[in-house]
Amino acid sequence: MVDLENEVPPLPPRYRFRDLLLGDQGWQADDRVQVEFYVNENTFKERLKLFFIKNQRSSLRIRLFNFSLKLLSCLLYIIRVLLDDPRERNGCWGCSNQNHNLTNIERSPIIWVDRSLPLWGLQVTVALISFFETMLLAYLSYKGNIWEQILRISFILEMINTVPFIITIFWSPLRNLFIPVFLNCWLAKHALENMINDLHRAIQRTQSAMFNQVLILISTLLCLIFTCICGIQHLERAGNNLTLFDSLYFCIVTFSTVGFGDVTPQIWPSKLLVVIMICVALVVLPIQFEQLAYLWMERQKSGGNYSRHRAQTEKHVVLCVTSLKINLLMDFLNEFYAHPRLQDYYVVILCPTEMDLQVRRVLQIPMWAQRVIYLQGSALKDQDLLRAKMDDAEACFILSSRYEVDRTAADHQTILRAWAVKDFAPKCPLYVQILKPENKFHVKFADHVVCEEEFKYAMLALNCICPATSTLITLLVHTSRGQSAPWEAFRQLTGTRQTQTRDGHQSHEQWQKVYGKCSGNEVYHIKMEDSTFFTEFEGKSFTYTSFHAHKKYGACLIGVKREENRNILLNPGPRYIMSSTDICFYINITKEENSAFIKQNEQSINSISNTIYHGASRLPVHSIIASMDDLLRCGVTFAANMVVVDKESTMSAEEDYMADAKTIVNVQTLFRLFSSLSIITELTHPANMRFMQFRAKDCYSLALSKLEKKEREKGSNLAFMFRQPFAAGRVFSISMLDTLLYQSFVKDYMISITRLLLGLDTTPGSGFLCAMKITEDDLWIRTYGRLYQKLCSSSGDIPIGIYRTESQKLTTSESQVSISVEDWEDTKDSKEHMSYCTNHYHRNSTSSDQSDHPLLRRKSMQWARRLSRKAPKHSNKITERINRQRMTLCKRSERQELAELVKTRMKHLGLSTTGYDEMNDHQNTLSYILINPSPDMRLELNDVVYLIRPDPLAYVPNSKPSFKISVCNNSGGGQDTKDDTQL
Repeated sequence: MVDLENEVPPLPPRYRFRDLLLGDQGWQADDRVQVEFYVNENTFKERLKLFFIKNQRSSLRIRLFNFSLKLLSCLLYIIRVLLDDPRERNGCWGCSNQNHNLTNIERSPIIWVDRSLPLWGLQVTVALISFFETMLLAYLSYKGNIWEQILRISFILEMINTVPFIITIFWSPLRNLFIPVFLNCWLAKHALENMINDLHRAIQRTQSAMFNQVLILISTLLCLIFTCICGIQHLERAGNNLTLFDSLYFCIVTFSTVGFGDVTPQIWPSKLLVVIMICVALVVLPIQFEQLAYLWMERQKSGGNYSRHRAQTEKHVVLCVTSLKINLLMDFLNEFYAHPRLQDYYVVILCPTEMDLQVRRVLQIPMWAQRVIYLQGSALKDQDLLRAKMDDAEACFILSSRYEVDRTAADHQTILRAWAVKDFAPKCPLYVQILKPENKFHVKFADHVVCEEEFKYAMLALNCICPATSTLITLLVHTSRGQSAPWEAFRQLTGTRQTQTRDGHQSHEQWQKVYGKCSGNEVYHIKMEDSTFFTEFEGKSFTYTSFHAHKKYGACLIGVKREENRNILLNPGPRYIMSSTDICFYINITKEENSAFIKQNEQSINSISNTIYHGASRLPVHSIIASMDDLLRCGVTFAANMVVVDKESTMSAEEDYMADAKTIVNVQTLFRLFSSLSIITELTHPANMRFMQFRAKDCYSLALSKLEKKEREKGSNLAFMFRQPFAAGRVFSISMLDTLLYQSFVKDYMISITRLLLGLDTTPGSGFLCAMKITEDDLWIRTYGRLYQKLCSSSGDIPIGIYRTESQKLTTSESQVSISVEDWEDTKDSKEHMSYCTNHYHRNSTSSDQSDHPLLRRKSMQWARRLSRKAPKHSNKITERINRQRMTLCKRSERQELAELVKTRMKHLGLSTTGYDEMNDHQNTLSYILINPSPDMRLELNDVVYLIRPDPLAYVPNSKPSFKISVCNNSGGGQDTKDDTQL
């Protein structure tokens, strides 16, 4: 049978009449016991300890009361000194005045003072409170060692200042006894330090070590001075009877090492006290200053804090990086502050590493010292994000470390930083740079994301189809000045004359003047109803608006965005009708708001048919350089382009700029062996572009180097833009696209437009980038404006620039041989050499058959050796010409030897040498980009025109066209055919 007393009773039925009436009262009436929980605080001592010591808020109140009590005791001491007159020779309470000598010193004024009864009552009350508080805290802090409590300095000072007052209660003759109450200033200092600690604990904020150390230093110095003042004043009662002010004057003069000597102590106890205080100051103050200096240095390393007041009254952005390099910093600052409306912004840099010397030196420049704040910390710590006031920032830029060996790990760090910032400051706009496309979806929540490898490989691929696309994109996203480049450097190195043009620029390097001016074109936006460029074309087609805006104002309209649509459309085509609420995106030398308008007479424009250029007919070769044999086997001699990309494992080096060493040397090898090959490569550091196609003794290259230095001194963001490899689009650095992320803060559409141009994104109805080549049949067009009209009226294409290649014009001193060489060789050899040099330096010469004439090659080598053996007998100018001619011959001979080496290897491998053109190289050509040139720009043969072609899938056959084309063909003998086209 089951024992019911040992079993749990079953739950009553759910519905009972008793439960309906009484509810849960029956259950609540069961026997219950109220249990109170204590955490070792049930004793009286533990509760007192909780109130006086453990509890933060109550402990803070107790320490504040104790601090006030000590200050009150010091104040009462000062009042007693001011009311006391040492000349009255006071003695004990109720005793007659007595004079006691202590080694010829009257000790009565030192031992006894005049203390009135009310003042004595106040001092006794303060002493009693302090005594009982001290004893209570000693009891609560007792941990088994009584001597530890008794021998503490604070306990000894409390006993010295309180026990004598308590004794005077029971023995009245001692009421006038001197008690060094001024020593309570040290107890007040101790209470202040504890109070600050409790204050930071109570408000749950980390205390500033710098603030605490400054507070300790100031309080220590004040206590030393106050102790010295009161001590000397009291001891000198038996001497000069100094007042408190005289004693203060003496202490300040003494501690400041001035020492006027007009106020000095007269008796030996006061002199001894001065010696003791100076010794204490020499020991204590240097320690305090050393700790303060150490904390200051550490604070300088970490950067301190960005104050909340500044964050709320000033605008700032935060830059989060793994390691801050000087190039990255200067690129960011130059690009960020290039916009006028950002001049009042502050930049807060949050970096986990210590600031290096170069960055520290730059941030000490007054231009940056007042606007850039460096904080050492991690974006993963809320404490560091709070120091940077991330929640009040206008934007946060998070950059990846592209110099890491493991780029995936670098992306993981960037992702965590982005998550941490988004968690801490959800409303702060994020601008994130990621390295690998597969990691991009982790940061899709960011406002703007730039994936480095996406842009890099897109530009490398598009460079093979549309030449110099990388240079085009780089110039568009950079803020440049659009100034023509001076060519004084070339004149100084070559000794050539220059004729000044009307605008004051040199005429010998016209391509640099035009290229430098066109490089200042950028992408801007404006609402159509607010625009002067486009408002008159409301209701017109897109191509009509683009052509007439370029014809009238020189602005190239490339895209639009509807007010209700978030997608940007590049060249939506002639069927797109412009609306007043549309956002217009255009390329111009400056934004419309900064433009001045001058009306000019309209000119008639004719047009032609276009020829589409889809790039080289031969496929580009993608290869990792291993050996010449491997390159020959893969068909490098038949390739039109070669793309060279470095492995990720070699992108890191002990010296930063050496990360590109392998790529540069390998590209130089290819350039020397296969000079007719168009090599496209990417470098880690833009500064290394000067080593591409490096020629140490070439005057033209040296002049470019000097020009680059001048541009860098002027503060140019693209000092290397006049280097031929960059201008021709054969080299670029992905770090140059960091500007794309920076510009997105002001132009939030730049990333979208760049992705559309590179084909990374496709939007229905949006056009794409392509190119066409100017042939001989198209030269009758004559100008870029006429080409613009024809394209807009026929195919709806929008041209945005020209890629031009022209022969390099050599100076007269280099293209002709104007000296007599009869002193070095016979006339026959000289004539052969003159014919050879003339044919070689002719501007239109692109190839030669010197390798098929060994006799001529041997004569050239003999002539060069004779020049090297014999000393010159003419002037210095003739000597320089001879040296240049000798160098040219040696270079040509070197190229011939390399060509023979390549042909020999091809024959050894069983490959045909047909098609290998050893002399057709790019050394005598110049290639550059003209972005949005003027309508009257003359077209030249083989110009490649960049086009934004409308989306062919957006064509609607049944729709009525919004433009008319009328063609009138007039042909005559020897005259060009002309088409009169009206938009």
